[in-house]
Amino acid sequence: MPNEQSQKRIFGGGEFHFVTGAREQPFMTEQDAKRKWQEDPEANTIFAEAKSKTDADHSPLFCYAVSPSAAETIVDVAATIGASRVIVGAPQRNALINLLRGNVIREVSNSLPEEIDLLVYA
Repeated sequence: MPNEQSQKRIFGGGEFHFVTGAREQPFMTEQDAKRKWQEDPEANTIFAEAKSKTDADHSPLFCYAVSPSAAETIVDVAATIGASRVIVGAPQRNALINLLRGNVIREVSNSLPEEIDLLVYA
């Protein structure tokens, strides 16, 4: 995990916002692992919305992964980049989807290092 000094060297200091899209897919092919966010309509929509809500000087950096575990991917990315906070969205959907989302949020909460804050946005 990068420390504060290495982050300043890598990112030039300042504050950065990463938007991570984790497509959970229990069974994966080699092509799935290589998929880019531009090929995923839902990720494209989410990333475009995130970019539209920022100014040109503070554009978010995007990270996208297809993974058997969205929660593990979110925690791994947060720890790797040295995030101070993880914000997880919980969109309004039918009860089954909300239940499944809750499991991801619970897994992230249980696995996230203590020094990283978790905020759930619904």
